[in-house]
Amino acid sequence: MLIRMLVTTLAMLPVSALAVDLIFHHAAVYTVNEEASWAEAIAIEDSRVVAVGKNADVLKLAKDSTKVIHLKGQMILPKFPRS
Repeated sequence: MLIRMLVTTLAMLPVSALAVDLIFHHAAVYTVNEEASWAEAIAIEDSRVVAVGKNADVLKLAKDSTKVIHLKGQMILPKFPRS
């Protein structure tokens, strides 16, 4: 549900509105989303996930200042904070 909301919100924003700091791509991203459990790439802005999806879609968000890291199939898992 959160991923769907995030993707819907991103679709409404012009690409120029995002200042993505970091992109991990060619990864195995576990999303904890029943409808889309796995993704290939993830984009981070101000320490927050702003996009999760296919490599080509997420890489479009990269700017000259974006750090882009090829993970060669390594896995990314969500971190759940302690309450």
